[in-house]
Amino acid sequence: MSDLKPYPLFSNAIRTHDLTALDELLVKFPEILAFRVPGFGTWLHYAAAHGNLEIVKFLVQQGFDINAPDDHFGIAPLEAACSKGNVEIARYLIDQGAVMDVSESVRNPLWSAVVGRSPEIAQMLLDAGIDTSPRYKLTDAVDEDLDAVAFAVLRGESEIAHLVALWNSGGNEAQAQAAIAEGLRIAEAITE
Repeated sequence: MSDLKPYPLFSNAIRTHDLTALDELLVKFPEILAFRVPGFGTWLHYAAAHGNLEIVKFLVQQGFDINAPDDHFGIAPLEAACSKGNVEIARYLIDQGAVMDVSESVRNPLWSAVVGRSPEIAQMLLDAGIDTSPRYKLTDAVDEDLDAVAFAVLRGESEIAHLVALWNSGGNEAQAQAAIAEGLRIAEAITE
């Protein structure tokens, strides 16, 4: 093990959920904490995407910022967890005060929950007070911007579309169905 570089050892310990190995590697290679993981950002991003709550908690205890942006799109660990459907990690990060950044579609945890195909995370985000009003332009070919309902419809996530539409309508099923129909119209315009 001593002749190998720490990066693959560290990533393997996270992927295999080996907290003991991770702890030993941190003692041996403390500089690895500052390493930026290609395609992920920090090790916390990587761990949030790879689905082990104990590893995520350990990294937070080591001082990793739960709101640190990645190197490409400014995505935080919460979005990494949501996009992979990692419910317990998303819950933990929200409970720890993770910011629910909706400034861009790629940073929006609710949109990440749609990508991760997780109605449970979507409901958790709604319960935590995520702003569902942002609309984003995904293509210049269509004049209208998508909201979370339209995005969920576009991605084939009807359960999430219904959850968000019902939330936005204050529980009014008729209004929720109208929002879903509007989302379908916009999604169809994008795919034409």
